[in-house]
Amino acid sequence: MNRALDHWTRVMGAGPLFVFDVLVLPGQIYRGEPTEVAMKVAFGFSGGLLIESLQQTNDGPSVFTEMLDRHGDGYHHVVLRIPYDQGVDRRSGEGYAMAWIASSSMSMARVKAASTTSRCIASRS
Repeated sequence: MNRALDHWTRVMGAGPLFVFDVLVLPGQIYRGEPTEVAMKVAFGFSGGLLIESLQQTNDGPSVFTEMLDRHGDGYHHVVLRIPYDQGVDRRSGEGYAMAWIASSSMSMARVKAASTTSRCIASRS
């Protein structure tokens, strides 16, 4: 994560970036099974673009470990910021499956396991 943050701030001119730990949130579901995911998260802006860097800090099964195991480091997801239920309905109608449900206002969907990019649905609140 430090390398990515250095790139965003020093090379791309983004920031400031704010880093914090996210402890295990209750009720997480990964591919239909309960899971526990904790992570270090960094947020910041480059103009109007929100930059988010994530590093999972435990070994719970997740969309993050899935991507790392299959593809290594890199770009992971694009956030869809619309009302949550509308986003889930829209992605489900497009053939996406909810791979990770983190709360009642955030989930990630994937078209297929081979895809290197997820679509994150986050509530506008």
